[in-house]
Parts: sequence; C-alpha cells; structure tokens
Amino acid sequence: MDNTVLGINTIVVIYCIVTFILLIRFVKNLTKLYSFKLEKGNPINKMNVFYHCKRSGVYSFFNRLYLPNEDVIKSLPKSILKHEIAHFKQFHSLDIILIEIAIILFWFNPVFWFYKKSIKQNHEFRADHSALISECQNTYLHTILNQLEVKNYSSLGSNFSYLSIKKRIQMIKNRNKKLKNTAFKTIALCICTSFLGLFSFKTIEIDRNINSKLINTVNIDLLDRPTGLPIQLDKITKVSGEYGNRIHPITKKEKIHTGIDLIADEGTEIIAAGKRKVVKVESNKTGYGKHIVIQHNAKYSTMYAHLKSISVKEGDWVELNQVIGIIGNTGASIKTHLHFELIEDGIKVDPELNIENK
Repeated sequence: MDNTVLGINTIVVIYCIVTFILLIRFVKNLTKLYSFKLEKGNPINKMNVFYHCKRSGVYSFFNRLYLPNEDVIKSLPKSILKHEIAHFKQFHSLDIILIEIAIILFWFNPVFWFYKKSIKQNHEFRADHSALISECQNTYLHTILNQLEVKNYSSLGSNFSYLSIKKRIQMIKNRNKKLKNTAFKTIALCICTSFLGLFSFKTIEIDRNINSKLINTVNIDLLDRPTGLPIQLDKITKVSGEYGNRIHPITKKEKIHTGIDLIADEGTEIIAAGKRKVVKVESNKTGYGKHIVIQHNAKYSTMYAHLKSISVKEGDWVELNQVIGIIGNTGASIKTHLHFELIEDGIKVDPELNIENK
C-alpha cells in the first residue's frame, strides 16, 4: 500500500512540476508581447503598432502588430500586412491562447501538441487565403520566398514566416488541400474530445433526429450567397482601389469607395461571383458605365461596373463563374478595371472581408 501511495505522489509531483514550468513559459511569452519597453507607432487598420527592433520579423497578437522599426512599413509588402490583419480579424490569437492553456493542463497527452501544430497551420493557410484576394498569386509566392531568412520572436504571436514555406506554396498552388487540413483538424478535435472523455464514466446518447431538425430550420436561400471573385485569381494583376474613404480620381474629393477595383488585362472575362438572377443591366456615361447587378438571395447581391460589354440580360439566371461580360473603362472611369461591390441587406460592405475566393 505504501508503495502505491508513493507512486501516486511521485506522479502528482512530476505533473505539478512540468505544469508549473509550462505555466511560467506561457506567462513569460505573454509578458514579452506586452512589454512596456516597446516603442508604439501609428495604428494600421485598427491594429496598434509596436516596434521590437529585432531584424525583420513581423508578427501579430490580437490587435497588436509587431514590426522591427518604423522604416519597415515603407518597404513592407502590402500582402504581409493583409496577412497579419487577417489573423487579427479571424481571432487566431484566441485559438492559440486556448490551446496553450490546454497544453499546460494536459501536457502529458501528445494529441494536444499535434493539435496545436494543426491549428497554427490552418491559421496560416487562412491568412494566406485572405492576402491572396488582393494579390497576384505569383507575386505573393515571391513574398513568401523572401521570408526564408526572417526570424520571429514570439511563440504566441501569429508570424508571417511561421509555417513551412514548402507547405504554404503547395496549399496556394492546390487549393483542394484546404479540405484535407480541415478534415485533419476535425479528426484531431474528435480525438481530443475522446481523450477528455476518459475522465468521465458517463455515456451521452446523441439524438439522431437533431441533425434533421436543424436542417429543416436552415434557410436554404442563404446557401446561395456569393462565394467567388468576379475575375479569375491568376488574371488579376492588381487591386488599385479598396473599400473605404479615398480621394476620387476624377473629382479629387474625399468620398467613400463602396467596393474594390480589380485591374486585369483588356479583354479579360468577368464571371459571376455566385449563382442566381440578373436583376439589373444598365449603362450610363457619368456613373458605373455598363454595369450588372446579380441578386443571389434575399440577403446578398453583387454589382459589376465599368464593363466594355455585357453578355447577359435582366431576368437571366447565371451560375457561379459563368461569364457575364468583358472588363472595360465605361462610365466615370480613367482606366480599364472592374469595380466590384457586395451588397448585404441593402448595405454595401467590404467584398474582401465577405467573399471567400475558391
């Protein structure tokens, strides 16, 4: 009996020591991120900027963006900023905090360590995906390659150069692999749940009718929301105008830009960002020029402006990626481009934050 008690006490002591060490490491890393010695810069896209003065590493943590120094902002590729902003807007730091706490408590379970790696990989793939919406694929791949020698200094922060370069390039080149990572994440979650279930002797029965009940409550109409870009990604050379306030290129007055401007070669085909009905086909000389509006469901619609030619008419039903026109320079436009808008519940919103390019 004494040997049994001694063995249990030894295990408890080892658990407490390792847990304490991991807790100290976590607090230390967290303290570094909130160090008062860091110089603060001007905010960027609602993110507070801090300079860590260490080589060229760029990383983020919640709404804090860490840069080496102020001069880096001038030469830093816009895609890297979009990458880190995506981490912030998708609450990736919260995921990292939760999995770190889980590891502190269940460090003896290897599943949690593998799950942490899977989460971070998924974060990088999703951030890359957001950055690619407004960046040429080849240009972005070169940006990633240029980060090979970059060193980052936070295990809790979301780092642009965290993930294996090879894996990210493979993911960008073959988008279908995203499904595999999602499946892996789901399987890992199930395994974690199963391991935690060992601490309970209670069996929970699942009502098999729940799924069918939930499906019946889903508004099928909302499944037709737009999920693509109006130009094939490899044909977009630049995004010259983003959503938000800007100086109008013709009137020279500050005015909100209610969509994004996509630059592509003359003759590039414009494709539907989602399926459903064409509700407007118009042409004017002072506004959107030749433009199309597609109503995808009761909530979402999209608008395509400044077209050279239109290949659909009002009342037509279109499919995702169906050609609806050719890029042009009609209306109040100074160069060949597509002005693309996303309307949600009658309000024009930022397409980059709502459209998932596939």
